[in-house]
Amino acid sequence: MKLDKKKILEKYREEASFHGKLDYGTYEDALKFVGRTAKSEMEDPIDLFRVKQFCELVEDANLAYWDEEFAKRKWGAVPCPPAMLRVFVMRPIWRPKYYKKGRYSEWIAFKVPLPGDTVINVENEVTYHARFFVGDKLTAEEKVVDVSEEKDTALGKGHFITTVAYWRNQRGELVAEERNVIFRFKSRDEDD
Repeated sequence: MKLDKKKILEKYREEASFHGKLDYGTYEDALKFVGRTAKSEMEDPIDLFRVKQFCELVEDANLAYWDEEFAKRKWGAVPCPPAMLRVFVMRPIWRPKYYKKGRYSEWIAFKVPLPGDTVINVENEVTYHARFFVGDKLTAEEKVVDVSEEKDTALGKGHFITTVAYWRNQRGELVAEERNVIFRFKSRDEDD
């Protein structure tokens, strides 16, 4: 079975638009974006249902996420799986126009003006400073720290965008630092 690269890329772009629309410009425009920040906050506090749903998806049987009494005895509350961090500020797929709760910024890396119609996440490194729990409400302040010169890869020509996010709970305590790199590129045609 031959893969239809154009259909795959169309589907990928449709799914990627969930995170925000890409802004276009030159590398020089992008360099002016280094140092900019964006802030996102959760719509609602972390809830046990979402924690269990996430654990179902990744088949995480850790008792701390499934047995509320056990978790409360050990930590005072149900901890949240660390891998859920980015999930909390993802833009909802749909909300009624009148519903204004929460503040979701588009991923700041998508706002960096560059050529290239496709993005792929290539690196993610998180340092956790404190646990976060059911009932916590997290915010993230994300900053663009670097935009590479154009690179020619097997996927196409493009730029690597590096961001750093600082995650805090409702008390202002730093719970995590996240370094993320995406590759923004112009996909190669079938003939390339």
